[in-house]
Amino acid sequence: MKNILTSLVLLLAVNLQAQTITVDGTPMLVSSDTSFPFWLQSGSSISPETPVSSISILEFNIVSNANGNDMVFNQVLSVSSIATVPEGKTWKVESVLQENQSFEVSNANSSLFIPTNSSSTNIVIEEASLSLSLSQATISGSILPSGGSVISERGFCYSYSNPQPTVYDNLTSLGSSTGSFENDYGFYSMEDTVMYVRAFATNIEGITYSDVITYVRPSVYIGQELEGGIVFYIDETGQHGLVAALEDLGQFEWGCYGTSISGADGKAIGTGYQNTLDIVAGCSQTPIAASEALAYESGGYSDWYLPSFDELKEMYNTIGNGGPEGNIGGFVNDWYWSSSESNNYNAWSIDFTDGGTTSSSKFNTYRVRVIRAF
Repeated sequence: MKNILTSLVLLLAVNLQAQTITVDGTPMLVSSDTSFPFWLQSGSSISPETPVSSISILEFNIVSNANGNDMVFNQVLSVSSIATVPEGKTWKVESVLQENQSFEVSNANSSLFIPTNSSSTNIVIEEASLSLSLSQATISGSILPSGGSVISERGFCYSYSNPQPTVYDNLTSLGSSTGSFENDYGFYSMEDTVMYVRAFATNIEGITYSDVITYVRPSVYIGQELEGGIVFYIDETGQHGLVAALEDLGQFEWGCYGTSISGADGKAIGTGYQNTLDIVAGCSQTPIAASEALAYESGGYSDWYLPSFDELKEMYNTIGNGGPEGNIGGFVNDWYWSSSESNNYNAWSIDFTDGGTTSSSKFNTYRVRVIRAF
């Protein structure tokens, strides 16, 4: 589960006797259970059985967010009799404790149990690979074999406020082996501007962290309201791109059915403005999508135009129904005109319901959402 907050590694007690617990009525020999440590969902029950005297458990609150659920650390529990996971919680069973045994407690954190003879694991984190167009970073890590205990969990922990994030902050668990691993991270709150990330790995001997990577939100990002519109495309500079108007102009014909408009066939990003000029120059019919686009004024700007096919497609894929955050541009589930002519009788359009594209008859009345460069 993405962005689950895990924590702590406890020493798994070793004894010649079988170490047994009961989960949902089923006895489990934890010393031979390859899935240990493991997670329990709400409603599950657990109890220690002789010679186990108590079970150390990390409790997390399940918190919904735009991408699913986060798991936020709540408390450390010691279960000495049958217990049930409460509603809205999940438990991570980390270790068992037998009679007459004890854990060493870290002086730095009295709630963090650590083994007496902990050793580090070779773990590194790579510099973030940033995608400026999505305000997102791909973070990569790697664990090198060290000849020590088997890795029980690995992943990344991150924070928007703590420069040295730990497993008490936000965490993404990514398996239980050595080798490379990666995950994508972005900013999901407008208040967050900096993210601190580092890799972690745990085994029976302890927990090890990598160095910290600091990821700063780009000054311009997709979905930002900027210069009269909503940013939906950012070029390679990270400072310039395209914004869509905050609302549709209305519904208009593309215009001049049966007439070839010289120069209005550009489809690539960056061709929409010239297409729009060429349409108005070659078609005297009004009102049409292109003429209304050039006449539009909003937010103190008057340099709006009808997007090219690729510009319109990018709009759908970033701030329309195809975007990672869903339809944040306020689009209607309907067809929208591009400025890209197909032939004398047709021009390219996109259905913002599902991203479908077609070469439509120019006399169709479709919606218009204008754009401008910044």
